[in-house]
Amino acid sequence: MNSLRLGKLFHSSVLIGLFVAAGVPPSFCADSSKPSAVRAKQSSSGNAERVQAGKSSASVYFGRAVANEKFGRSKAAIEDATKAIELEPKNWQAYELRAKAYFKVGPYTSSIDDYRAAIALAPNEVRLREGLTRVFEKTGENDLLIDEVTRANKAGVKSAFLYIKRADAYYREEMYEQAAADLSVLLTMPVAKDPWKRWEFFKLRGRCYLRSKQYAKAEKDCTDALAIAPDDSKTYFCRADVRERMGKYKEAVEDLTMSIKYDPGNGRAFSIRAKIYEHLGEKKKADADRKEAIRLGQNQWGF
Repeated sequence: MNSLRLGKLFHSSVLIGLFVAAGVPPSFCADSSKPSAVRAKQSSSGNAERVQAGKSSASVYFGRAVANEKFGRSKAAIEDATKAIELEPKNWQAYELRAKAYFKVGPYTSSIDDYRAAIALAPNEVRLREGLTRVFEKTGENDLLIDEVTRANKAGVKSAFLYIKRADAYYREEMYEQAAADLSVLLTMPVAKDPWKRWEFFKLRGRCYLRSKQYAKAEKDCTDALAIAPDDSKTYFCRADVRERMGKYKEAVEDLTMSIKYDPGNGRAFSIRAKIYEHLGEKKKADADRKEAIRLGQNQWGF
């Protein structure tokens, strides 16, 4: 290939780049060196060719949007994704990318709108549902998060992530029985094969059962969690709470003792144990625990 030919190719590439930056689809940048008859034949292909040209240009903008987002240029990514959507309105991935960019730079309402638009085009894509729940979690809109996961489940779109986020939202809304139900589902899913995930689910469900006054179930879940992590001070503390409410005072003292063993600075555990010792008539032990609780800055009884 001679230098003249290379020069023409370079010049053509530069022109295409300039046209793309100006918003003109690459396919419109035809080689003017072609005979007019050939160009006329190309232009007569009609709408189908123009649609294909639009899709080709949309791919260019989308590719650049991906690169911009990867390198943290979220505003530029939004601009390019917008161009891609204008040229190819059914490109759900462009909506998703723009939703992610809006999530980073705002506004959140635009991120929500884009995720919903993407879901309308690709309702079975799990990651779209997960992305939308992240936005609702960020904005603290627990009711919308719960509704979205419920809709996803009805559409047959399920994932451990969605159940976890809805369980958290239910808990924040003090809907403890519903949160426990989601955690029960999680314990049947492949994610629960990981012992630490299973420990987390038992521990959280135990707290839900405690809050909903299902004490026997709460005690069992705490016990199952401790079988996995026997040095978990907080779960001993939780089971002590449950057992104290069930009237199992000696077992509650044992749990509080274990909680203190693994977290000696837990003034609240000393305070509660002092209360139980008082109930059991062990005044010296109650006084000693009360003094330690006060030393640690805890002077109130009760959970």
